[in-house]
Amino acid sequence: MSHQPAFEAYPEMNAGEYYPLRMPHSAVSSLERLRIRIFGAIKAGTDTLHFSGATDIYLFKCRDCGQYNCDYLHGFFPNQRLDCRACEEKEKREGN
Repeated sequence: MSHQPAFEAYPEMNAGEYYPLRMPHSAVSSLERLRIRIFGAIKAGTDTLHFSGATDIYLFKCRDCGQYNCDYLHGFFPNQRLDCRACEEKEKREGN
């Protein structure tokens, strides 16, 4: 039995949802959690539906809050980053 990657197991984005996409802990397999622990982020898939071209989507665990997220790389090399939905919402609430 092959495990379906987390990004493909949770592909539907509700109206108004955007990246970063919060991933339920149960949708992330133990193998994916191990790979994230080793590499920091793993390629979860490619999104062609929400972008004008094929865009790589990465699964990662936020270092600040511990929440799993799927996001695409923001910024330009070498200063690229992945954003966390929970941390973005926290910053908005705090007015930063």
